[in-house]
Amino acid sequence: MLEELHSSIVQAGVPSLSTFPTDSLAKSSSQHEDENGQDQASTILEAVSESTTSKVAEEDSSEPLFFNYHEFVETFYGNLDTPNGRCEHSESQSITITHFPNPYCAIDSLEFQTTRVVRIPRRFETTLEYPCFSTMLPGNEPAAIVDATDGKEFVPHGVYDDGQLFGYSSVSPLSLYFTQEEFEVIVTQVNRYIAKSFRASSPYNVFDIAVGILTLGLWSLLSHWHELQPVSLKKLDRYILHLNSSTKFSSQGISIINPKRSGFLSLDFQVPRPRLAKPQVE
Repeated sequence: MLEELHSSIVQAGVPSLSTFPTDSLAKSSSQHEDENGQDQASTILEAVSESTTSKVAEEDSSEPLFFNYHEFVETFYGNLDTPNGRCEHSESQSITITHFPNPYCAIDSLEFQTTRVVRIPRRFETTLEYPCFSTMLPGNEPAAIVDATDGKEFVPHGVYDDGQLFGYSSVSPLSLYFTQEEFEVIVTQVNRYIAKSFRASSPYNVFDIAVGILTLGLWSLLSHWHELQPVSLKKLDRYILHLNSSTKFSSQGISIINPKRSGFLSLDFQVPRPRLAKPQVE
């Protein structure tokens, strides 16, 4: 009976199971699985790519914050009541070194012992064509070290560097003599004079290059011998002399060091050595 059914199926033109291309079925199944695997892998790669792109975008959107790169923190220092007994403190009680020895006077002079230097950093992200100093009074920078209790005042909390007084925050002794507005006006004017003198198309630079070419380089030797310099730098010299001789500066013992003496790497302010306030007697 089965033989009759098989013969009738063959006569009807329907192929039997034995005549189906099993190899083709296997290949078709394998190709389908490969396509599914490729689709899944493509989906995973797209997800990873989107995740990486979003992370990079987040990192790029967060710009670095500016701070005074001259300062640093110290945890091994002496307390105010025991200045000679240096000991380790916690990170939350670290002092910030905001003023430094005065390199513009002899080390064995009285001026060296009674003065300190506060260094104002350059703002390299503003321009690289000429020196440009920060117009922010130390302690007001976006990434400055702050202390909630002391605020914007210079309050000594520790002794370091041969008996020098330092506070917890980035606020320097300059805050004892200047407001942010006064400081910004002074440094902005200094930056203007420097920008004019360092500009490649300034009248002095054009004249210097032209005469140097015409004299086959002899002008360079002559100009250095006579200490010639751009008019704007001469104005900067006069401006600094004017400030240092003013009543506000001379009466408080503060002065600006001409940035030419520091190679325009920092704008240095000379201030009296910080001392503890004497207790008032009632």
